[in-house]
Amino acid sequence: MTRNRLLCGAVAAGYLFLAVDTLIEHHLVWAKHRPAFIPPTAATVLGVILLATCLVWSPALRKVARGALWLSLVIGLLGLYFHNVERFTKGFSWGKPSLTPPILAPLGFAGQGMVGLILLWERVRGVDPADSA
Repeated sequence: MTRNRLLCGAVAAGYLFLAVDTLIEHHLVWAKHRPAFIPPTAATVLGVILLATCLVWSPALRKVARGALWLSLVIGLLGLYFHNVERFTKGFSWGKPSLTPPILAPLGFAGQGMVGLILLWERVRGVDPADSA
């Protein structure tokens, strides 16, 4: 198994851990904020896609994974907006940590997405990920 396949598996595991974390943190607010179901669902789907990519390592599946990773970047940036929109529209306040959404937590999606894209982006490095050691 090549280094890139192992790293892809590590990124997949990161998404699955992120799914558990967001499920724990978001389940209490699902009734009030409908978009709160997006992060745990998306992290689970991304983890499964990347795990399948790691195991099969076909060009078509790597292309699907790259599309999903771009979506992860979008989810992270939208999450950053939704977590902080009330802070800036109603006046900035740190608030009580247990009652307000974390300020930068959604960037976990963006960070995971960037790592995955660097890992799977073939044209940037000029080599096929399947050939790398």
